[in-house]
Amino acid sequence: SIEARHTEGAAKLGEHRAGAGAAPSRGVIVLVDTDPQIAAGLSEQAAQIGISTLWCRDGADALLHIGAEPPDVLVLAAHTDIINAAQITAAVRGRWQLPILIGAAPATDLIARKALAAGASAVITRPYDINAISPFVLGSEEQPGSGPAVYIAGPIQVDRRGHETRVRGRDVQLTVRELELLVS
Repeated sequence: SIEARHTEGAAKLGEHRAGAGAAPSRGVIVLVDTDPQIAAGLSEQAAQIGISTLWCRDGADALLHIGAEPPDVLVLAAHTDIINAAQITAAVRGRWQLPILIGAAPATDLIARKALAAGASAVITRPYDINAISPFVLGSEEQPGSGPAVYIAGPIQVDRRGHETRVRGRDVQLTVRELELLVS
């Protein structure tokens, strides 16, 4: 079953389940966002393609859930409560190599850049579009002919699963489209 759930019972988003006989979840997103409407929108989109979403209103709650069970992808609003996006990113990146996507609007550009510097994988637009997130969630699904998980060309190393790129051992931040072009 596929569900979108919020971590606080009083403000529960509700459960989104696929029809009878639906395939099991294709992945899990932890979403950290203060706006319940934006969270509900992403949860609905994700459920339609078989991805589960756990919505956390603040960074502290998200870190607890990620520590208990790391998701396939972490999506953070650039502005978060209690713990900021850069601190969440640094804490998660210190333990796991999961993709970390920062949802930003033009007014939050500086905050998003700080999160990128702390180790975020990419910046995406907010409100969220599942088409920008799903390649990170579904990228770990093994499909025939999908190619290797790590590509190496001279000094460039691209890890498709971790959505990370290094040139001569140094991290390079790429957009989703740049990463797709690099490995295609």
